[in-house]
Amino acid sequence: MDREFSNIERSNNADIVKHITSGGFKLSGNNKAQELIQSLEEAKKNDSRRESPMYTAEQYDEQIQHINQLAATANNKNVRSILEAKGIKYGTEKYAHAVADLNNMYDQLKENSEQSESINKSINDEYNSNEFKKSV
Repeated sequence: MDREFSNIERSNNADIVKHITSGGFKLSGNNKAQELIQSLEEAKKNDSRRESPMYTAEQYDEQIQHINQLAATANNKNVRSILEAKGIKYGTEKYAHAVADLNNMYDQLKENSEQSESINKSINDEYNSNEFKKSV
Protein backbone atom coordinates (compact mmCIF):
# COMPACT_ATOMS: atom_id res chain seq x y z
CA MET A 1 0.00 0.00 0.00
CA ASP A 2 2.81 2.42 0.86
CA ARG A 3 4.45 1.80 -2.50
CA GLU A 4 1.13 2.37 -4.30
CA PHE A 5 0.56 5.58 -2.33
CA SER A 6 4.09 6.68 -3.11
CA ASN A 7 3.47 6.16 -6.83
CA ILE A 8 0.25 8.17 -6.65
CA GLU A 9 1.98 10.92 -4.70
CA ARG A 10 4.86 10.93 -7.20
CA SER A 11 2.40 11.26 -10.07
CA ASN A 12 0.56 14.10 -8.31
CA ASN A 13 3.85 15.86 -7.62
CA ALA A 14 4.89 15.46 -11.26
CA ASP A 15 1.58 17.01 -12.38
CA ILE A 16 2.14 19.97 -10.05
CA VAL A 17 5.70 20.44 -11.34
CA LYS A 18 4.46 20.17 -14.95
CA HIS A 19 2.06 23.02 -14.27
CA ILE A 20 4.70 25.10 -12.49
CA THR A 21 7.25 24.66 -15.29
CA SER A 22 4.88 24.89 -18.25
CA GLY A 23 5.54 27.73 -20.66
CA GLY A 24 9.29 27.90 -20.07
CA PHE A 25 11.39 29.30 -17.25
CA LYS A 26 10.63 33.00 -17.75
CA LEU A 27 6.87 32.48 -17.99
CA SER A 28 6.53 30.05 -15.14
CA GLY A 29 8.51 30.23 -11.95
CA ASN A 30 6.58 31.56 -9.04
CA ASN A 31 3.66 32.83 -11.15
CA LYS A 32 2.44 29.30 -11.93
CA ALA A 33 2.96 28.20 -8.32
CA GLN A 34 1.04 31.28 -7.19
CA GLU A 35 -1.89 30.22 -9.41
CA LEU A 36 -2.04 26.90 -7.58
CA ILE A 37 -1.66 28.53 -4.17
CA GLN A 38 -4.38 31.09 -4.90
CA SER A 39 -6.64 28.26 -5.98
CA LEU A 40 -5.99 26.44 -2.71
CA GLU A 41 -6.52 29.61 -0.68
CA GLU A 42 -9.89 30.12 -2.39
CA ALA A 43 -10.84 26.49 -1.76
CA LYS A 44 -9.76 26.87 1.89
CA LYS A 45 -11.92 29.97 2.27
CA ASN A 46 -14.95 28.33 0.64
CA ASP A 47 -14.46 25.12 2.59
CA SER A 48 -14.37 26.99 5.89
CA ARG A 49 -17.92 28.24 5.20
CA ARG A 50 -19.29 24.72 4.96
CA GLU A 51 -21.06 23.07 7.81
CA SER A 52 -18.66 20.13 7.62
CA PRO A 53 -15.47 21.13 5.76
CA MET A 54 -13.72 18.56 3.57
CA TYR A 55 -10.27 19.55 4.88
CA THR A 56 -8.90 21.43 7.85
CA ALA A 57 -7.09 24.73 7.52
CA GLU A 58 -3.90 22.91 8.53
CA GLN A 59 -4.31 20.43 5.66
CA TYR A 60 -4.68 23.29 3.19
CA ASP A 61 -1.62 24.98 4.69
CA GLU A 62 0.38 21.74 4.33
CA GLN A 63 -0.56 21.55 0.65
CA ILE A 64 0.44 25.17 0.12
CA GLN A 65 3.78 24.51 1.80
CA HIS A 66 4.19 21.42 -0.37
CA ILE A 67 3.57 23.41 -3.56
CA ASN A 68 6.10 26.02 -2.43
CA GLN A 69 8.64 23.24 -1.82
CA LEU A 70 8.03 21.72 -5.26
CA ALA A 71 8.29 25.13 -6.92
CA ALA A 72 11.52 25.90 -5.09
CA THR A 73 13.03 22.60 -6.22
CA ALA A 74 11.73 22.90 -9.79
CA ASN A 75 13.08 26.43 -10.17
CA ASN A 76 16.34 25.91 -8.28
CA LYS A 77 19.19 26.91 -10.61
CA ASN A 78 21.48 24.14 -9.34
CA VAL A 79 18.83 21.45 -9.76
CA ARG A 80 17.98 22.77 -13.20
CA SER A 81 21.61 22.85 -14.36
CA ILE A 82 22.30 19.32 -13.07
CA LEU A 83 19.20 17.90 -14.75
CA GLU A 84 19.84 19.76 -18.00
CA ALA A 85 23.44 18.50 -17.98
CA LYS A 86 21.93 15.01 -17.92
CA GLY A 87 19.77 15.89 -20.93
CA ILE A 88 16.56 16.54 -18.98
CA LYS A 89 15.11 19.82 -20.23
CA TYR A 90 13.15 22.23 -18.05
CA GLY A 91 9.41 22.16 -18.69
CA THR A 92 9.32 18.56 -19.94
CA GLU A 93 7.53 15.62 -18.44
CA LYS A 94 10.89 14.02 -17.70
CA TYR A 95 11.92 17.14 -15.75
CA ALA A 96 8.66 17.06 -13.78
CA HIS A 97 9.18 13.41 -12.85
CA ALA A 98 12.82 14.03 -11.90
CA VAL A 99 11.79 16.87 -9.58
CA ALA A 100 9.00 14.70 -8.14
CA ASP A 101 11.57 11.97 -7.47
CA LEU A 102 13.93 14.45 -5.81
CA ASN A 103 11.09 15.69 -3.64
CA ASN A 104 10.13 12.12 -2.72
CA MET A 105 13.74 11.33 -1.76
CA TYR A 106 13.93 14.51 0.33
CA ASP A 107 10.72 13.54 2.17
CA GLN A 108 12.06 10.03 2.80
CA LEU A 109 15.37 11.38 4.12
CA LYS A 110 13.51 13.77 6.38
CA GLU A 111 11.28 10.97 7.67
CA ASN A 112 14.28 8.67 8.22
CA SER A 113 16.08 11.44 10.09
CA GLU A 114 13.07 12.02 12.34
CA GLN A 115 12.82 8.28 13.04
CA SER A 116 16.54 8.11 13.82
CA GLU A 117 16.25 11.01 16.24
CA SER A 118 13.32 9.31 17.95
CA ILE A 119 15.21 6.02 18.26
CA ASN A 120 18.33 7.78 19.55
CA LYS A 121 16.26 9.62 22.14
CA SER A 122 14.70 6.34 23.29
CA ILE A 123 18.11 4.68 23.57
CA ASN A 124 19.55 7.64 25.47
CA ASP A 125 16.56 7.70 27.82
CA GLU A 126 16.98 3.99 28.49
CA TYR A 127 20.74 4.35 28.95
CA ASN A 128 20.26 7.22 31.40
CA SER A 129 17.50 5.47 33.35
CA ASN A 130 18.09 4.40 36.94
CA GLU A 131 17.15 0.81 36.12
CA PHE A 132 19.86 0.56 33.48
CA LYS A 133 22.48 2.16 35.73
CA LYS A 134 21.62 -0.28 38.55
CA SER A 135 21.84 -3.28 36.24
CA VAL A 136 25.36 -2.36 35.04
